[in-house]
Parts: sequence; structure tokens; C-alpha cells
Amino acid sequence: MSDRKRIIEISNTKSPFENTKCGIPQGSTLGPKHSNTLSILRFADDTTVSYSSQNIPDFYNVMLVELDRLNQWFRANKLCLNTQKTKYIIFRPQIVKTMDYERSLKINEQIIE
Repeated sequence: MSDRKRIIEISNTKSPFENTKCGIPQGSTLGPKHSNTLSILRFADDTTVSYSSQNIPDFYNVMLVELDRLNQWFRANKLCLNTQKTKYIIFRPQIVKTMDYERSLKINEQIIE
């Protein structure tokens, strides 16, 4: 991404052109490619990961490790994982009581909703 410029337009107001220092072009195939643990789905500049476990404590332990690996990959490639937009959800049968096990998932010590 050398010699590229960017401009931002909001409500017909445009910013001045600025040099782009790093990033990935929209629609590129760059992005985390492989994980032995997670399923990774990429679309444009979004990445979705999923993980299945019958064990809630195991889920949290694995996801903490894997989110850290993803974050390291993003940083190594001069990208940022936007923790404000990062969310997670657990799907489980209603009969499963998990309140005793639920913990926070974090990226860079920032709690994910």
C-alpha cells in the first residue's frame, strides 16, 4: 500500500487527502488464514471467529488464548483489532446453568461485550 491516499466524506463534507501509512484494501484476501482451534470467516474487512465446546470453562480458556493470538497477528501485520466493535455470544440450551462459570473475555485487558 505505497503511494496511496485516502479521503473521508461525511454528509457532503470532505477531509483533505492524506497519505495512507498502512492497511488492507477493501475486499482483499489478507487476514488471519488459519487456526487449528477456531473457525475463521472473513468478509471484506471483517473477521468472525467461532469455537464450540461442551465445557464453559474450557470455552473461556481457549478463547482467551486464541483472541490473544489473533490480536498478535493483527499487530504484526500493522492492523488493529477494534475492541469497541468486537462482541461475543454464547449459544447454549436453556437448561444449562453457566452463571458460576461465566467470565470476561478480554483483548489487551479491555473487556469484550
